[in-house]
Amino acid sequence: MDPQALRGDPLGDSENLAVNLEKQLKKWRLETEQDIETNQLLTTMFRNSIIEAMPSQVRSRLEEVVDLTSLMSHQELRDHVGHVVERFRKDKEKLSEQLEELQRKLA
Repeated sequence: MDPQALRGDPLGDSENLAVNLEKQLKKWRLETEQDIETNQLLTTMFRNSIIEAMPSQVRSRLEEVVDLTSLMSHQELRDHVGHVVERFRKDKEKLSEQLEELQRKLA
């Protein structure tokens, strides 16, 4: 098993999170030849790789969550990561709109 091959692909700005997570899960299952949800060590490693692949603001929010990589079910993890990513994208869009408005006022 090559740990470098298991690194998560960065989440694109508008990429569907569910598709990204499914792609990562398939890659892990292929590389490890195991169901990662039945092996606690692989589960933790997989979840950490997902967190590491997120934008830095999302990653820092996720790192604050207790038990994110160990005790949550896979569905709870997906829901939580999805919520944080959605909030990050909305905040980023709102900030961009505010910046455009400010630039219009200054022009």
